[in-house]
Amino acid sequence: MNISKALKGSPPSLLDFSQQWPIMESICSGLNFRDIVSLSRTSKRFPTLPGTMWRTQLNINSILKHFVKVPEALRLKMAQTNVIIVGNTAFHFFDMSIRLEDGMCVIVGEEDDERVFKKFICEEEGYKYFEDSSPHIPDIRLPWEWPAVVRDDRDPPAPKIRDDKSSSSHTLIRVIHAIIPPILAALRCFPDTSSANYITWNKAYSLFPNSVLRHEALWLYGPHPGYDQMMPKYVKNGWTLLIPSPLEYSRKSSETKKANGK
Repeated sequence: MNISKALKGSPPSLLDFSQQWPIMESICSGLNFRDIVSLSRTSKRFPTLPGTMWRTQLNINSILKHFVKVPEALRLKMAQTNVIIVGNTAFHFFDMSIRLEDGMCVIVGEEDDERVFKKFICEEEGYKYFEDSSPHIPDIRLPWEWPAVVRDDRDPPAPKIRDDKSSSSHTLIRVIHAIIPPILAALRCFPDTSSANYITWNKAYSLFPNSVLRHEALWLYGPHPGYDQMMPKYVKNGWTLLIPSPLEYSRKSSETKKANGK
């Protein structure tokens, strides 16, 4: 059959494309998980779409390929050294509209584990270690590019590792040594519900999945150093901010107390 004539007579629908997996996979590659779930509910042909996409594209290896040559080896080392991934990389796993331009941020607890992990990244993946030149902020809540740094005033700035083979920002990895277990460090530093995500060696977690799927961010802290950097990125991607600004929230709270005579 002449394909061009067939298309003119009856333009293909999305249901027709569903019979051709390579085409369907290409179409879905640009969708967020929320959109894939919604699409799966529109037709009986799509009920298994989320599970299939989870295995083929929405998986940890597909994310790590932006940073390393052998994702499986990195995940094994993460398991051995108790490393978790946070920040934009974990966020991107659940919402691909969040770009990976800020690099990858990982948290490691024990000093020996930190040393082993950095050695692996440098020797096996060709990264080069150098100290972070950014100003030290003595607070557990840092700008969102470093959303899970937990350290006290005596700790040195968080180290970075960069791949010399490419100038791409994808090749920047921040290795952060927490003074408490990595997961506890992450839990103490998530500024809002949408960024409360992390990846272990074998699973990805979202503490507030409805917030991510609905694109509604609820602020968890008061004034946060990363506010000016984070909010424009949310708004640009069409997110709704349930508490638009810590300062605005404080102002309204004050007005409410006055109205109640408190």
